[in-house]
Amino acid sequence: MRAVFASAYFAGDVQEVPPEDVCRLVSYCVNNNLQFVIGCDANAHNVVWGSTDTNTRGEELLNYIYSNRLEILNRGNIPTFVTRARSEVLDITLSSRNVAGRVWGWHVTDEVLSSDHRLISFKISFGRGEISTFRVSKNTDWPTYQEILNTEIEGLDRACNTPAEADSLADDLMNGIIRAYEASCPLVSGARRGSVPWWSRELENLRIRTRKLFNRAKNGGDWDTYKRSLTAYNKALRKARRSSWRNFCGGLEDVSAASKLQKVLSREGPGHISLLERADGSFTTSTQETLEVLMKTHFPGSTVLPSGVSTPESDFSIPHRRELGRSRTIFTPERVKWAINSFKPFKSPGGDGVFPALLQRGLEVLSPLLIRLFCASYAMAYIPRAWRRVRVVFIPKAGGQPRSSAKGYRPISLMSFVLKTMEKILGHLLKEHFQLSPLNKAQHAYLKGRSTETALVEVTALIEKALEEKESAVGCFLDIG
Repeated sequence: MRAVFASAYFAGDVQEVPPEDVCRLVSYCVNNNLQFVIGCDANAHNVVWGSTDTNTRGEELLNYIYSNRLEILNRGNIPTFVTRARSEVLDITLSSRNVAGRVWGWHVTDEVLSSDHRLISFKISFGRGEISTFRVSKNTDWPTYQEILNTEIEGLDRACNTPAEADSLADDLMNGIIRAYEASCPLVSGARRGSVPWWSRELENLRIRTRKLFNRAKNGGDWDTYKRSLTAYNKALRKARRSSWRNFCGGLEDVSAASKLQKVLSREGPGHISLLERADGSFTTSTQETLEVLMKTHFPGSTVLPSGVSTPESDFSIPHRRELGRSRTIFTPERVKWAINSFKPFKSPGGDGVFPALLQRGLEVLSPLLIRLFCASYAMAYIPRAWRRVRVVFIPKAGGQPRSSAKGYRPISLMSFVLKTMEKILGHLLKEHFQLSPLNKAQHAYLKGRSTETALVEVTALIEKALEEKESAVGCFLDIG
C-alpha cells in the first residue's frame, strides 16, 4: 500500500476551508489511488470532532469531509490547543477510508511541548491484514438449518439429574445449534458497508462534475466555475440529508424506536474505544491492556482465568420428585413457545452465539430438550455453564465524559436467550401470582400498571410533600443480591 502523510495549517484569517493546497492534495491522492493521513491545525470548531461548539468554518469543513468521503480519526474531546485563556479541539486528523481501519490508539498526550498545541499520538499498521469474514444471519437457509439440526440433536435424549449432566446436555445442545447454523449460513468476506438512504444518482453526477472542474481549475485556473459547482454540490448534499432525516423521524411510529434514536443522539463523539488513561496518568498501549482497565473499573474484583479453567461449583443435590413435578407444570410447551417467539428474531446473541431466530426456527425439535433443561435447572436451583457465558459490550456514556477514561463507558451484558426464555416464563408466573396476592400495598414490581417509573413518582411525591411542610424525608435504598 502506498500512502501520503502530510501536515496542514488552515489560517484563521482565510475564509476558504480547507485551503486550496489541501483540496489539491486530496484530489491528487484520490486520482492516483494513494492512501493518505493529514494532520490539520484546522482553526475550526465542530462538536463532531470534540469541540465545545460549532462555527461556520467547522460546518464548511465537515461538508467538505463528508462530500469527499474522508474519515476523522479524532477520538474523544480532550483539547488539542491549550493556553491560559482557553482550551479547545482545533486539530483534526483526516485520512482516506482504507487507512482509517488500520489506525488505532489515537489520543492527545500530556507531553510538554514548546507549542500551545498538544502532541497527538496514534499507531498505524500497513501489514497485510486478514480478510474479514462474517455470516449474514438473515440469509440463513432455514430448511437446511432445520434438517441439519434434526441430525445434530439425535442422541441427546438422556438423563439430566445432576449439575454435570445439565452442563453436558446444555453444551451439546448449544454446540449442535451453532453447527447447524454455520452449515446453513456460509461465511462471506469483505467489509460490512451499508448505503446511506439519501445518496442519489443526481448527487453522484454532481460530485463527478465537481471533481472534473477541480482538475480543470488546476490546469486552466478557472477556480470560480469550480467553486460554484462545489457550492451547488454541498447545497444538494445538505438538502438530501435533511429531507432524509425528516422522513426518517416522521416514520417513527412506536416509543421503542424513538427511545433508541434518543439514546443514539445523546452520545457525544465517536464510540470507538482505543487507548485509555490509567489511574497513574499513563495510557494503555494495547487492546489487552485496555480491556484489563475496563474490567477493573466496571467489574472490580474480577479475575481472568486461564483457558480451560473454570470456577469451582457449590454442591448440588439430586432434585426431589416433588420439585421436578412442580417444574413440569411451569415449563410447558405452550409457555416455552410463547417466550421464545416474544423475542425479535435477530437480536444480538449472548456468549453462546445463539440468537432468537435459531430457537424459533427449530422450536419443534428443540422444545422437548429445552423443557428438560429448564425443569432440571429449576429443581436443582442450578444454571448450566453454557447459559452463564455473557458477552459484554462497552458503549459511551452520555454527558460529555472523556473517552480516554474507562468511566466514560457503560457495560451492556448480552445474556443467553435460552436463559432469557426461562427467566421470561418465571417472570410471567410471578406477575400472575402477585397480581392476585401482592406482598405489600406499596409494591411496584410484577404488578400490571406499576413499574420503576411509578415507584419514582411516589417517592418524589413524598419528598416534595416533606419539603413543602418543612419536614425531613429519610430514604433507605437496598441493593439485595
